[in-house]
Amino acid sequence: MASARVLELNPKHPLIKRLAELAKDGGDGLDDAAHLLLDQARIAEGEPLADPANFSRRLSLMMEKGLA
Repeated sequence: MASARVLELNPKHPLIKRLAELAKDGGDGLDDAAHLLLDQARIAEGEPLADPANFSRRLSLMMEKGLA
């Protein structure tokens, strides 16, 4: 029987702190950012992405926001 996968988050990491702020404020982009974080963890573990097209869309959106 395979063990369940666990995603461990460091609550002190600046990215996680910012996601928590977005969650409190009902901020735009929280869902996309959370999905990107999960997809990044999957890539780091060598797992396939559930939806590569949405990953690409989310990544492009975040890059646009970051470069604005």
